[in-house]
Amino acid sequence: MKRNIFITLFIALFASLAARGANFKSEEIYVINPLDGVRLNGTLTLPAAGSPKALLVLATGSGLQDRDETVGGHKPFKELAEYLAENGYAVVRTDDRGYGFPPDTALIKRSTQWDELGDYRAVMDAMRKRPDLKGLRAGFLGHSAGGTEAVMSFSKDRKAEKYNSIGSNPDFIITLAGATMPGDSVVLSQVQVMSYIQGVPSQFDILAPKLKERYKLVKSDMPEDKLRTRLYSMVTEGMPDFLLTPQLRSQIDRELDVMCSPYYREMLRYDPAKDIRRVNVPWLAMFGSKDTQVVAKPNSEYLKKHLGKKNKVTVTVLDGKNHLFQNAISGLTTEYDMIPEDISEDTLQEILEWLEMTL
Repeated sequence: MKRNIFITLFIALFASLAARGANFKSEEIYVINPLDGVRLNGTLTLPAAGSPKALLVLATGSGLQDRDETVGGHKPFKELAEYLAENGYAVVRTDDRGYGFPPDTALIKRSTQWDELGDYRAVMDAMRKRPDLKGLRAGFLGHSAGGTEAVMSFSKDRKAEKYNSIGSNPDFIITLAGATMPGDSVVLSQVQVMSYIQGVPSQFDILAPKLKERYKLVKSDMPEDKLRTRLYSMVTEGMPDFLLTPQLRSQIDRELDVMCSPYYREMLRYDPAKDIRRVNVPWLAMFGSKDTQVVAKPNSEYLKKHLGKKNKVTVTVLDGKNHLFQNAISGLTTEYDMIPEDISEDTLQEILEWLEMTL
């Protein structure tokens, strides 16, 4: 049954690509973030002819990403940029700060979501100053953490002042599986949905109190070395020595590297509620019903709960879509590479229709 579903998806994908001509042009660009001098290499994709209708800056999800947001063999941002360019829009996408061969690990280690927001604002500001793009309405299209950063661009908190000093706010935003709950709640919802998919919902009830205790420490101002020691003790508590093999110790160390990083700590601390109410431009918020990373129901409900009078939001949950907005069976991350499409055709159409009706 699964094999037949994947064959059907492949045929539909091939037909849609065959019908779509390469009616766009691309050029390599780079932008320097004025706050710290970081160079951001990228691609600007434009309609083959005529002036663009608007400009979109693509913002990637968490983890070190290239400009195409490559996951396995999939390149959803490349597909998205070319589709929108074919339909009259200018789209710019850049490699994440620190991306390269080898990556700049020192830069990556000290960077947070706020730094990434500064990067995207710098890119938008630079593109707005190009003669061929000047005067266009410009917006962020962010996936996952990139969607959260699009919301952060409207923050008025003291921490945001430095980053939002670059250019002006976007004229619209589109968030694809953008987390709208506090960071620790997002991670807990991931654990909860996974326990249900695996058929052991009681596992979450056992894990949740322990995880909440760990996240409370991660969100604190505890120095990194002390935090790491405390977390290691909590993770290994009750484990007999013979289970703590070199391989397991190495795995725990890698997980602690993530949990103790400035990026992760800031992500857990951030609650978008106030910034959601500050978004005073058109906003398309899309979620996938089978997303196991940014779970649709709690995030969409939290978003709706915190909307204010200034909000102009369209909230959409696409049936059967996973975190990459592919047509999914289970929604598990292990399934991503098995699905032939980079991003589903109806997701692309939904974005385009909203842009055409809104701008």
